[in-house]
Amino acid sequence: MNFVAIKQVWQQELQMVHRVRSRLMKNRTVLMNEIRGLLGEFGTVVPQEQPALEKAIQELLAREEQQLSYKGIEVFQELYSELIALNDKIKSYDN
Repeated sequence: MNFVAIKQVWQQELQMVHRVRSRLMKNRTVLMNEIRGLLGEFGTVVPQEQPALEKAIQELLAREEQQLSYKGIEVFQELYSELIALNDKIKSYDN
């Protein structure tokens, strides 16, 4: 049987931070892919980079003449807010 050395508290905390940050990054990727898919259904093809996605959402929400109804705009605003919140959470674990 292979035994593992007991970790110090600081090592466990560091591992915990890495696991939570990793989960948040996976959630962000899932959310970005969902947004890209929804934008694609409305004819907006967006590269996989995050800045391009954020720019596309901002442009969609800022349009004078919307092809989307109020509910569609509201959903994209919520998704964009969720993306910003995830980015902020990830940044908080970078320090």
